[in-house]
Amino acid sequence: MNAARRSIPYVASCALIVTCALLVVPVGVVGQQNNTSKEDDERFSSVRTIAVSVPGTDWRITASEGPREPASIGSYALRLYVPFDPEWPFDNYVGGEVRMRDGSLEQVLFDDLNEDKTMDVLVVQRSAGSGGYLKVDGFLLQKDGIAFAHSVVGLASDADPVASLKADMEESD
Repeated sequence: MNAARRSIPYVASCALIVTCALLVVPVGVVGQQNNTSKEDDERFSSVRTIAVSVPGTDWRITASEGPREPASIGSYALRLYVPFDPEWPFDNYVGGEVRMRDGSLEQVLFDDLNEDKTMDVLVVQRSAGSGGYLKVDGFLLQKDGIAFAHSVVGLASDADPVASLKADMEESD
């Protein structure tokens, strides 16, 4: 009986140590997940954005690479703003899309892709690889939003993005 009484405090002590360890470990793990330095935050806080006006309108388009993503691959957000007041060109967001990105955003172009007499949006991306090939995404543009239309990838680095996208759209019809 004496041996049994001596083992109870030992078991209780072990249980207390294990409980304390379990309480401390998750706090350490959570702390490690958010362990970024001020330099990392500053390095990743800049987001490449292209902002342009849609020809013949007061509409604005922005194309922004995803924050904290490598320059060579990731995502981009395309946004359409139809301002209430010309002094505030980004005061009325009306629609947008987030798409995969292969390369860096190079330019935003306009052309009438569906022959509705409204300029549509083309987002040109350049590969970070040695070939510098192009990818072009086309979007139909209406006053109430943006709709993805077509994409062409693997274009030569000196290809005409507008002509290439339009030709590929015609072939796929």
